[in-house]
Amino acid sequence: MKELILSPNPNNGTFNVSGLNENTGFMIVDAAGRVVHRGVVQKSKNTQFLLDLETGVYFLQGISGDKHTVIKFVVNN
Repeated sequence: MKELILSPNPNNGTFNVSGLNENTGFMIVDAAGRVVHRGVVQKSKNTQFLLDLETGVYFLQGISGDKHTVIKFVVNN
């Protein structure tokens, strides 16, 4: 897994992530530790997210084998 880049940050629930490899698992977790979205990347290009998230702080966790990367981001609606 390459360096993850999430933009824009802050955002309104619509954002792009680059650096996730194909077949990489990911989770989006809120500040309380609840998993609000999870999936597996199908293509290794930029991944676009269009999520209906409440205003707050979230964490995108990329999981590939023994590599685990976390990015903090903010949603402002």
